Amino acid sequence: MDLARLTVFVFIVFGVCFVDANRMRRLTRGLINNYDKLSLPQPNDELPLNVNHSIELKRIVSLENQVLTLDATISMFWRDDQLVWNPEDFGDITLINLPSSLIWKPDVILENNAEHSSGIHSPDINVVVLNDGVLFYIFPVKIQSYCRVKHKNLKRGSRVNCILKFLSWTHDGTRIDLNNSDEQVHLSGFEDFNDEWKLIDHRVTRKVEMYECCPEPYIHLLYEFDLEKK
Repeated sequence: MDLARLTVFVFIVFGVCFVDANRMRRLTRGLINNYDKLSLPQPNDELPLNVNHSIELKRIVSLENQVLTLDATISMFWRDDQLVWNPEDFGDITLINLPSSLIWKPDVILENNAEHSSGIHSPDINVVVLNDGVLFYIFPVKIQSYCRVKHKNLKRGSRVNCILKFLSWTHDGTRIDLNNSDEQVHLSGFEDFNDEWKLIDHRVTRKVEMYECCPEPYIHLLYEFDLEKK
């Protein structure tokens, strides 16, 4: 390729990148400048926001002092009508990344959290946003959850059942419809890391509770892990 053709090629490549960067910048600024992160993105006042939740287990770190410690990845996805755009208006861009600190996020927490802080979100992780307003919030976490273990009776082959309970901290089921994406924990990247405990079984259950005090349903997800002493 001679110098003249190389110059034209470089101009075209960088020109396209520059145009795409400008379109991306215009799109993200337009979405964020008009965005209200304090408003729950319900489809309407009569329908709750559907939030899907799942866990991918990476490794069992420890089970000691009545606390189960796990390395995991939490995934949530939902739809936000404030973050919808027409790809044809922005050079066919159908996906963007936004800092999660700039948008509304579900207040889904681990109720039986053994850490001092109640939340386990990772505010520095970007959210993937599709042009139809669907958001994917996927972040790595170290989970510490209370798990009752009778250590005096433990021996090789003893089994323990540990449960993680996730729920919306401030919204009932008429506002957020919390759902499990799958009936089991994802194990595609699981590492048999722990020298003391082996994962035997796992499952996810969605529970809807009604209380005498209140007419609204309250939803929580139970992630159960059956562990066996090595």
